[in-house]
Amino acid sequence: MKSKKIEKLSEDFINLSNEEKQEFVKMVRTHWPDWECEKYENPKTTIANVKELQEKMVQLCIDFISEYELDDIQEVRFSADMLQESKKCGKWTAATDSFIDVYGFQTDEDGLETRRIIGEYY
Repeated sequence: MKSKKIEKLSEDFINLSNEEKQEFVKMVRTHWPDWECEKYENPKTTIANVKELQEKMVQLCIDFISEYELDDIQEVRFSADMLQESKKCGKWTAATDSFIDVYGFQTDEDGLETRRIIGEYY
């Protein structure tokens, strides 16, 4: 059974403009809890490993947009799962699903810069 509070919030959200929805999501994103996963116990992977992976991925994006002189890409969102299965083969296999979304900014009809999707690949 939905609470009245949640019902009202849902109704209010649905009635927002797209711009207001985006603004709302930005505001609540920092307060969003991670309900999906418990902490991995005794991981071999360290925070230093995670940091290094992030640094390499960001640098790869920077090198790529520089190599192809792409001046519209502002944001890249990427996901890959079942990586251990592909690791066994030493290359990306069908077991590993991945997606990538690429975003940029464009000026809208009101002269405001807005985030827009350039492309996505699944």
